[in-house]
Amino acid sequence: MRLSWSSLRERHHLLNEIRGPEIGCLQCESGEDGQETDLSQNIAGPPDQDPLTLCFAGERKQRLEQAIARLPEREQQVLMLYYQQELTMHQVGALMSVGESRVSQIQTLAVQHLRTVMRRSPLLLHKKVDAGRRLRPAPPHGTASGGPTS
Repeated sequence: MRLSWSSLRERHHLLNEIRGPEIGCLQCESGEDGQETDLSQNIAGPPDQDPLTLCFAGERKQRLEQAIARLPEREQQVLMLYYQQELTMHQVGALMSVGESRVSQIQTLAVQHLRTVMRRSPLLLHKKVDAGRRLRPAPPHGTASGGPTS
């Protein structure tokens, strides 16, 4: 089957239909002051690069580092060898002169300690403020509400 072209206008129309939408420039001139504006700065980046997400990740990492520093030395050593050095439990046991099952017990205990610590101290940025009120300092020792005692 052969197409016949009756006019140049029909050809242009068909080419525009085939080509699809035209992608314009992300640089535009502002109507107010005539300066060029970069619209690409208004395009959202990947969700994991969002400033708030990066802040949460940084705070979480800092809290985890602090929690690891508070673990007993033996638990720290197992975590370092197993997760950072990527040794097997058998290899960790050989280095520490204990059996593989004991390494597994120490690793499990360390992870449980870290989970407990991380659950107890939520991210500062995640703390919610009730009905727009400001966070109040913790009540002084010996008072239930923190209000004046009579």
